[in-house]
Amino acid sequence: MVLDAPRVEIETGRLAETQKAKTWTIIIVVTLLCECSTLQYSMVSPAAILIAPSFPGVGANISWMTTIFGLVGGVATPLAGKASDLWGKKRLLLISGALFVIGSVLCVVGHDWALFLVGRGFQALSLGNVAVSYGLFRDLLPRRYIPMSLGVIVTGFGLSAIAAPLLSGYLTDHNSWRSIFWFLLVYGALTLVLVALLVPETKYRVKQRLDVLGALILSGGVALCLVYLSNGPTWGWTSSGSLPYLAAGVVLIALFLPWERRVAEPIIDLPVLLNPKVLMTIGLYFFGSLAVGAIAYAVPLMLETPPANTLILAAQKGAAAQTHLSLAQTVAFLHISLNDGLRFAAGVSLIGVALHASLFQGGWSMLTGPGAGWWGAKRGPRKPALVGYLALLLAGVSLLTTSQHGIWFFALTSSLFGIGFGVMYACSPNLLIDAVPPRQQGISAGMLAVFGSLAAAVGSAVVTAFIYANPLILTVKAGGKTVSTVNLSKLDSLGTWHAFVGVAWVIVIAGALGLIVALVMKHGREPSSAGRVSEEL
Repeated sequence: MVLDAPRVEIETGRLAETQKAKTWTIIIVVTLLCECSTLQYSMVSPAAILIAPSFPGVGANISWMTTIFGLVGGVATPLAGKASDLWGKKRLLLISGALFVIGSVLCVVGHDWALFLVGRGFQALSLGNVAVSYGLFRDLLPRRYIPMSLGVIVTGFGLSAIAAPLLSGYLTDHNSWRSIFWFLLVYGALTLVLVALLVPETKYRVKQRLDVLGALILSGGVALCLVYLSNGPTWGWTSSGSLPYLAAGVVLIALFLPWERRVAEPIIDLPVLLNPKVLMTIGLYFFGSLAVGAIAYAVPLMLETPPANTLILAAQKGAAAQTHLSLAQTVAFLHISLNDGLRFAAGVSLIGVALHASLFQGGWSMLTGPGAGWWGAKRGPRKPALVGYLALLLAGVSLLTTSQHGIWFFALTSSLFGIGFGVMYACSPNLLIDAVPPRQQGISAGMLAVFGSLAAAVGSAVVTAFIYANPLILTVKAGGKTVSTVNLSKLDSLGTWHAFVGVAWVIVIAGALGLIVALVMKHGREPSSAGRVSEEL
């Protein structure tokens, strides 16, 4: 890099500073399209208990409707990023948006479990939109808008974090669960049309052939690792049924590196991937995504867990129905107890989760995402990153105190989570854009997303692992002798306070490690250049 050489602006179709209306139109329309992927988690996953009865015999495999979404999305994201470098960012957004609509149609009409999963797989292809949009914004927007817009595109306008939980609860209260997919179908189709009409294509292209074999090696390795992480808690982390997935995935990912060194036109230039700036950004993103995955899974579980007396009363009523005794007689004859007081349990519905957690998380992330981008443009993205990871660390500390302070303390945990979430997802792409040249933007953003998906899967798996290691046991005694015990953790994924203490400490450690990375990293200390510096590489 020659520091004193005159800068040559790469022709990408960038808008002029005076085109404010068109700039904001692109930001709003593309962000609305990217909300398709995040709406999945907010609307579909909590409705699993309602969807399961429509597919008799599926049982515990209902979790695959969420697993396949993360699996296909994790594999498709780096490939979509690379394809956008080669063939155009808008084109990839339209293709993935159309596949999302097709997937929604299949989920609406599919009465066969396999067809429903195929539909979920098509919907998952929308997960690559955010990574592709990073490059689109880098190419099209005036530079001073880029840092802030990257915060907006990740945190969105509150549809997934604030409106979606309330809308999902309303739709399923008044209609069947398929109404969720009808909404996603209409929403996806409308935003797809808006992108087609209002967003221009970028002019920048990478003149290169796609390394098909390298793509297969990378996607296969990521897919196998995600299968292991998603199913390890139920299959057993060291069982013969799960370890082969991990081993094969690690082998393929290990083979990917030497293959990329040998091939003439690699998917990603290894010197770029192994650049300390990129590695530090990936590390920062990994620890943040791990904390986010754990919090996002644990908090709704804790809020939805019924109080101890509710579970005991339900067991007493069930025993009375089986023995044909009155409830009073059953209570006198049987002693039913739990091995944990469940002081954190609130027993709220999906709307209750939204009111006590999601609204706070979504509201704060909507503010801090764009705010962190603006701050990074003025002072460098490292400073807001420090604040964000401190917030994630404190969210873990806050979670440790919920049993003493009641249900509204979840609002504090979720607020800290929202601050950390918004800041982390705004700073990471800004750090990446200043670290990689335009020709590597799409695949680099895709690789960042892959590590984020793996970390989020680890975070979710940690929650399940702690729940299984600290099971909630319901014990039934008659005459002082144990008649039966029921493991509610395996039956209903209910955890004890000790389980969630372990989860909280993992969140604290992940936040602390992210904070350490942000403290020691050398880049991000200068105001974000919105990609101008990396274009000189």
